[in-house]
Amino acid sequence: MLYCPFCERPVRALVGSCPHCRRAFEEAGSAPTALRSIGTDATMRAPAPAAPSGMESPVDAPEVALAFDPRAARVVAPVRAPLPSAGLAAPVPPEGELDPAEVERVAGVRRPRRPLEMPLYAWRAIRRLPALRTAAAAAALEAERAAAANLDALAAWGREHAREVANLEEMRPAIESAMKARADLDGFRVSHVADLARFRDDDAALEKEAAEAAARKVSLDARAAALEGELHRREEALERLHARVRRAEIEIRNLERLAGGQIAPGSPHAARRAEMEEAHARAAADAASAEGEAAHIRTEAGRLRAEIADLDAGVAARRSAIASDPVRRRVWAEKQRHEDALRAGAARIASQALERGLIPADSEAARHLRALGAAAESAGRAKLLHDAALASIDRSLIARGAVMAGAAASLVVLLLVTARLAC
Repeated sequence: MLYCPFCERPVRALVGSCPHCRRAFEEAGSAPTALRSIGTDATMRAPAPAAPSGMESPVDAPEVALAFDPRAARVVAPVRAPLPSAGLAAPVPPEGELDPAEVERVAGVRRPRRPLEMPLYAWRAIRRLPALRTAAAAAALEAERAAAANLDALAAWGREHAREVANLEEMRPAIESAMKARADLDGFRVSHVADLARFRDDDAALEKEAAEAAARKVSLDARAAALEGELHRREEALERLHARVRRAEIEIRNLERLAGGQIAPGSPHAARRAEMEEAHARAAADAASAEGEAAHIRTEAGRLRAEIADLDAGVAARRSAIASDPVRRRVWAEKQRHEDALRAGAARIASQALERGLIPADSEAARHLRALGAAAESAGRAKLLHDAALASIDRSLIARGAVMAGAAASLVVLLLVTARLAC
């Protein structure tokens, strides 16, 4: 069973990013524990509680930074001009500051300026709403992704370069906040060492059960496929036997019709009829035997497929039971809260360093962070625009426009009926 080195949750492979915390596994080579670089030589190891017998503690003496040593810190020379801000969350304009014309353009529907325009507004709004909802959902997803990418990049810079700005007085609050978040996370891991070990045992047992079920399914599937192939061949042979039976019945009827409907015992057609009836009986017996064999094969193949389905259902039920464990859900939620606080603290270090010009303006890191911040701000603004556009569609005007359209249609029908009666 593999675990993410950051959030310690089970993963399939240490490739790409963790599906839970979205951290890149490549970071584990240089920073296996979040914010390990914060602080200097003045650190201590907090004693970890003894793990239960036969259970290895997942937290082995976590490092907790206690102080700063200016001699061990290296400060990047500041640039002359301050850089644009790249906050933890990209700044987006309040909804009240959005340009109404731009909101109307995104909505694609202009509000009626006269009562007679309400039916047309209702028709256009009803047609526009599905596409607008889809666009708003896509904008919200893109804003979430852009904000997460911006936060991850800031946090990565903060973890890597925290030591370089540790002796600056203006950076001390941000670094101490990150240190506190790291200490809280380490304390959480120490206090929940037994729970985390139990979760690992449950995950390992589930993984073993799933592997055994997968191996069993391979064998069952091969047997079921072979039976289904044999069943297909038997059904084709059975169809040929049924054709023989039908052909024998047709030949008997043709013989009776040729003989005028009556075949006496001494008639020249009697022997021929006896041969035909014997052939019909053999074909019917062969068909009955083939049907029994096909039914047996069909039942066995169905049993194997049902066993495969039971294996899948058993693993799914076990996985659902583990995932719905209230203790696990509570512990994971608390752990995620500490990890989010730690990531936000590391991102705050980078954000303040960027605001104070501690990152050279022409450096790749500064350009990268500014680009991600601008992308997050643009995506956030797009989300606000789509949300405002969706909210600008007035449902009451749609209802009133529909009523007016219905009344106008009724009036036209009434006039046409009146005109016809007058003629």
